[in-house]
Amino acid sequence: EASSIGTANELVEEEQEEDNGSGEAPDLARGDDTTRAEPPKLTSEDVTNGTRPSRLPAVVVSAHLEDLSWLDGIGEKCGVEILVYQSRDPNGTRYVQNLGGEAAKYFQAVSDLWDDPPPFTLFIHAHNTSWHNTIPASEYICSDVWRNSTSGAATVGFQHYPSVRVMRVVQRTRGNIEAVFIRDRDINNDVSPDKWFATNNARLRVKVAVAQNRLQVPTGYFDSECCGQFAIAGETMRRKPKAYYLKLMRWCMTGGDSIKSSINQHKPTVEKTKGLEPLWPVIFSIPKPPLGYAQFIGGTFSRKVSAAKRKHRG
Repeated sequence: EASSIGTANELVEEEQEEDNGSGEAPDLARGDDTTRAEPPKLTSEDVTNGTRPSRLPAVVVSAHLEDLSWLDGIGEKCGVEILVYQSRDPNGTRYVQNLGGEAAKYFQAVSDLWDDPPPFTLFIHAHNTSWHNTIPASEYICSDVWRNSTSGAATVGFQHYPSVRVMRVVQRTRGNIEAVFIRDRDINNDVSPDKWFATNNARLRVKVAVAQNRLQVPTGYFDSECCGQFAIAGETMRRKPKAYYLKLMRWCMTGGDSIKSSINQHKPTVEKTKGLEPLWPVIFSIPKPPLGYAQFIGGTFSRKVSAAKRKHRG
């Protein structure tokens, strides 16, 4: 089939967003409402009267060498607590060794916040704009989309940062990741099969991450978003014990288990943790039934999965 199925090398463009080491479809609670709302104004009266939580929503920023000037004053402006986890200054605040990309910093933040979690926490990269963001981070932080009573983070417990790229993970039987597909959204958000391509590189990464961390991926398929940015509710954070996140952090920061890709061999922990990108909803155990395998497989997609598996074996 002369399809749009890709090879490992087709991920080169995706890898270019590596961010110097700092770092759903709607059925996984991304939500379709992307309207910008005025940021909530938290006052002392609100806290006293109990109409708003006493702790502000938090924004965890995974930083390495980026220019962070765009964050100046944004906490006060948007009514949030900005928490920068950085790998530039070992003597600075919230230092995390530059291993494991944004994932290691996120897990450290979860561990720090777990005992008293904010009502909502947004996890983002340290750049204001990027090829994979559909909205600048400064605008999204100030919006109410990720922290209101009707958002995905509130109703399901998890919400993706809106991205231009969707990732689809296919698992027919437990422990058998059959394929990982990638699709960039167009102006009409077209989801037809010929808009997707399968990548063996991503499939291997996801398979390693699932197996070594014993993650419970739903049988069937689910859609997720590139590229490791999302919001969760406080109760979502506490669905798993703190030790669970610390174990994942240690895995992220431990070398080895490379998939032997020609990409990123100089930073193998970043390469390894790339497998977590579509798995953040799984890590936080989002209680939403997956779409069944039978709903997914059929016609063109069936042929694409078969073709992808033949490429994998090759």
